Amino acid sequence: MRCMNISPVIRLRADSVVEGSPVWVRFKKLRPGEVRVWYKPVHVYGVTLRVLACKNLPGQTLSLAYQGHAEPALKRYALRWTAENMHQALKSRCFFLESTHLTQPARISTLLAVVALAFVWCWLVAMSEAA
Repeated sequence: MRCMNISPVIRLRADSVVEGSPVWVRFKKLRPGEVRVWYKPVHVYGVTLRVLACKNLPGQTLSLAYQGHAEPALKRYALRWTAENMHQALKSRCFFLESTHLTQPARISTLLAVVALAFVWCWLVAMSEAA
């Protein structure tokens, strides 16, 4: 992947083995809101990467394997996560986009534009209520 100028950012399961032990063991004392970076590159699934973990306020831990610097890796993963959530919502969670059976490109384009606006609106409403 690196030869195409794409830096990998891979979410690690808690039981992923890094340096002979599960990744959760390395970050078990992480406090909510804290980001901890393991600066020494290690082998993860046969690739040399760095590892970081962060814990959100509800106490869920996110472990990532990445190349480069920690902050851009977290930002890239956040964008990816947002795109994955939107894709999942459009397909099966609430919009059921595949159920339309549209085949004409102009109609699909219009539908995608309207659904994308609706999705952003829902997201903005949810963010304003969470604040």
